[in-house]
This record gives sequence, C-alpha cells and structure tokens, in this order.
Amino acid sequence: MEYLYAIFLGIVQGLTEFIPVSSSGHLVALHDFLNFNLYSDLAFDVALHTGTFLALLIFFWKDLIHYITKEHRMLWLILIGAVPAGLVGLFLEDIIDFYLRNPWIVALMLVIVGIIFLLVEKYAQQKYDLKNMTWRQALTVGLLQIISLIPGTSRSGITIVGGMISGMKRDQAARFSFLIGIPIFAGAALKKGYDLSKIEIGSDQWTLIAIGLITSFVVGFFCIKYLLLFLKKYPLNVFAYYRFALAAIIVLFLIFKP
Repeated sequence: MEYLYAIFLGIVQGLTEFIPVSSSGHLVALHDFLNFNLYSDLAFDVALHTGTFLALLIFFWKDLIHYITKEHRMLWLILIGAVPAGLVGLFLEDIIDFYLRNPWIVALMLVIVGIIFLLVEKYAQQKYDLKNMTWRQALTVGLLQIISLIPGTSRSGITIVGGMISGMKRDQAARFSFLIGIPIFAGAALKKGYDLSKIEIGSDQWTLIAIGLITSFVVGFFCIKYLLLFLKKYPLNVFAYYRFALAAIIVLFLIFKP
C-alpha cells in the first residue's frame, strides 16, 4: 500500500507543482488525511520536488543553453526572480516548517490566492512577452514568490500573478515562473540532500522516495508542456474555483475529523 501512496503523491506533486493550486498545500493535507508517514515527511516532499526540478531542467534545457551561451541578460533576470525567495527560505525554513505546515493555513491561503487570481484576470493588462521583460518586472515576481513559502499559496500561481501584474502575458508569465523555479528547486534539493546524508534511512524508505521522485518527474514534464498551451488561451479562473472547492473540503474534513 505504501508504494501506491508514493505513486499517488508523486502524481499529485507532478501536477500541482506547476498547475497553480499549491503542491505543498496538497502534500500537507494528504499527509494528514491519509496518515501516510515516512521516516521524514519533509524528506519525501523534497524528493518529490527534486523530481519536478528534473522535469523543469529537461524541459527547458535548450532554453537554458541558449541563455548561457547567447542571451546572458535572461540569466540575470532569472537570478533576480529567484534570489528573494531563496534567501528567505534558507534562513526561515525551520520556522516555516514548524508553524505554517498546517491544514488550516493551507485552506486560508487557497481561498486568498484564488481571489487574487480572479482579480488579476479581470484587471491586469497583459501586453509584454518574456523578451521584453525588465529587471523591475523580474524583481516584482521574485518578491511575490516569497509568499509561496506559505503552504497553500502555490509558487507557480503567485509568480504567474506577479508577472501579470507587471504587464506580462499569462503564458509568458508562466514560462518565467517555471524558469525561476529551476535555481529554487536546485538549491532546496542540494540542501536537503546534505541533511538527508546525515540521517540513516532504511532501504524500503529509499525505494518509496525513488518511486515518488520518478513519478513526479514524468507527470511534471508533461504538465509543464500542456499547461503552457492551456494558459495561452484560457484564464486562471478555473484554478481559482478549484482552490475554493479544495479549501471547503479541507475545512469540512478538519471540522468533522474523528
């Protein structure tokens, strides 16, 4: 049964890391509801995030090579967008994990960010492509990404919103959101990998972690591809409504939980 849970959570991570409905929120809620506990829930969650990091790296490999060899300006914009949340997460990770990994907080943030989606879709002027992006727009996205450290927010969601607020087209904002996720996930994976190297974990636990990582990688790769196509034509509204429904389910579960 644990292997099925690992596959299920890998699918959830692969979908929700990029679809703007909050991967961390889903994982916090599912760990609580399913009572699925590895030696370390956080270690397993990081393994799932590593899978989606690899999905990003493979999907955008050609873009990254182009930026490294020819378009250095975009590399600087990616760093500007990634650094704020990276620094806050590095220094406040323990506080965030202890105080904010809570289903009630998840439900609240699902609703708040869902409302923001609807407002941004109604009022934002979507005029610019990624090639027109300025450092101020990148910084706006980067500062908003700090909020994504709160479970239930959605890193992709809040950074897409940041891009749209600064005038970017929805699908272009999503593309930048994914690009700045690469250094964020890489840093998290390296740090947690070092932490895990000091912990003794059984072979059965490593098997579960590997299953979750591979599943999140495969699902995440295809999710990136088709979400970019979706956001080129359709607004964020459907994700807002999903967030409201999920928040209601979480609250009802918490109220009537035995």
